Amino acid sequence: MAIAVGSTCESRDAGRGNSYTIVEINNPANATGTIDYICISSDNTMAGIEVASFAASGNNLTTNGNVALADQSGAGVTEYNAPGDFTAFDINIGEYIGIWWTAGGLDETTTSGAGFWYKEYDYIPCTSEAFSVYGGRDHSLYATGTVATGSSSVSSESSSSESSESSSSESSESSSSISSESSSSISSFSSISQGNVCWGHDTDVTEVYVKDFSGNWTGTGTISGSGDDEIVQLISGQYMESETWFVGTGTVNILEDKYKVGEGIPIIEYKTGTTKVNCESDTWHPYIRQFQGQGWVKVKISKG
Repeated sequence: MAIAVGSTCESRDAGRGNSYTIVEINNPANATGTIDYICISSDNTMAGIEVASFAASGNNLTTNGNVALADQSGAGVTEYNAPGDFTAFDINIGEYIGIWWTAGGLDETTTSGAGFWYKEYDYIPCTSEAFSVYGGRDHSLYATGTVATGSSSVSSESSSSESSESSSSESSESSSSISSESSSSISSFSSISQGNVCWGHDTDVTEVYVKDFSGNWTGTGTISGSGDDEIVQLISGQYMESETWFVGTGTVNILEDKYKVGEGIPIIEYKTGTTKVNCESDTWHPYIRQFQGQGWVKVKISKG
């Protein structure tokens, strides 16, 4: 048995631009040992690549081992092997694989996934750094290695994901602002599946209802553009809130950038309730991954 950690190295439906250290929540290491193989897949040639193993205490992350990797020669799948391409580094059972890069885009699934930790700028290496969590996505970052003699192990798949219906998307932020190209959509795939909605995109939308950000989202941010080019822009400290929407009871997903890729990563929160009044009086809950909706849902996006 070999160590396996991270998500399958393959082409995906979108790309994640640089400016954040990203740590995959999916598929933590199944044993203790050393990483001697790394695979990444990109939609745009990546450069300035660093990869590390991360231990997590809640959302505080600490690197264990780390390496710098050569730039990709082109977009797509690139494999690295130790000792020729890098020096094997340590990983412990239950730790995660993470990456930082300075140019290009890492392949990303926007419709489902275990989620990831993220923090702006380079945090490889780091000690007890507080990261934020983003749910419902996976990236093409995968590693294997050699199990240390006498170490324990757990059964692990190389990747995992959750089924996601039409999900819900908001704005996405750049390093200095949030520019949500994508739509914003909420859906429930329970037995009461009525009411799924997409904000900010009109063409070839699969949700039942198609709505604009303008007139339906309020807050301190800025809405500009129209149709498929409508966006929400946020700078530090700003937020936008959706109208309160009935999606039906059941499991609810929220995804940003479903139909068009924006920039950066917003903070997403939600409220839910059995009535519109109850929903609006609910406290804000951090959105990490799918949640159990009570019927009505309200969404908030912000930039810290």
